[in-house]
Amino acid sequence: MRITEYYYGQLDKREQATYRAMLAGTEAMRPKIVLPTDEVDLLPIFNAVLLDNPLIFYARSYVHQGKDFWPDYLFSRPFVRQATREVLDYLRVFDGLRGESDLKKQLAVHDFCLNNFRYDDGIGMDAFSVLGPVRHGAAVCEGIAKFVKLALNHVGIKCIVARGMAHNPTIGGVPENHAWNIVKIDGKNFHMDATFNLTLTGAVKRYDYFNLADVDVANSHRPVGILPPCTTTGRDYLSLRGMVAHTPQQLDDYIATKAMQGKRHMVVKLKNVKDATNVADRVMDIALRHAPAVDISYNLEQMVFEIKLG
Repeated sequence: MRITEYYYGQLDKREQATYRAMLAGTEAMRPKIVLPTDEVDLLPIFNAVLLDNPLIFYARSYVHQGKDFWPDYLFSRPFVRQATREVLDYLRVFDGLRGESDLKKQLAVHDFCLNNFRYDDGIGMDAFSVLGPVRHGAAVCEGIAKFVKLALNHVGIKCIVARGMAHNPTIGGVPENHAWNIVKIDGKNFHMDATFNLTLTGAVKRYDYFNLADVDVANSHRPVGILPPCTTTGRDYLSLRGMVAHTPQQLDDYIATKAMQGKRHMVVKLKNVKDATNVADRVMDIALRHAPAVDISYNLEQMVFEIKLG
């Protein structure tokens, strides 16, 4: 497996040497690691090691004095060996994707998360690492994003974990700490938030946050740090599948077409909304032209509506 070491690439040469020493020593679970220098800020380097390498699930803090660096290991060496084997064996479920297109690999990993995992912060520290999805079928955003990175790296897709603040589309309110992914598909970078799509998914799978550009994800996500620019628009899942409407007439036609096909449950993304005032009411009014009763839910951050015709 070729791990995407994006955060390593953001460091200068002295920091990179420290990163390599931290990584090698932590992988070997050495009690003390002697670093090549004590003239760098260790915290961002340690965080870079953990973000680049999701298999380092057993170290989350450290103490240091001068060049001496002591990681705080959460588990015993035998447990780490066993759990690492479990994670690597688990990833073999994706082996059949080798040779497929980048987009098909990405979609398979994304849908696997939606089909098999749940958001759960009640499983202890495992929720923040790949152990959450692998051992419990559950995690918080950090654990899910690290699993996605590891799975996509496993099938040859460049992927990193992004961090920052985001509005949870299921509860609204103030931004909260969040983690998601940036994925390179066919040479272009995109934001993908499997956690938010997972929490939105009910009777139908949701792809609100699948391959968004910076300008699109900015409505809900505020990254920290320097991330790869995601400048390509119009390649998100809903646009590629024609699940979009640019005008009220297009929305009316979209609902009518789905209804004629016998589909009573649909998802659509509104594009070019100039005035969001009462937009949910306007969508409801259009949907009611096609059924006597309508139930809608919506993610206004991305202008995605889930419509159920009664």
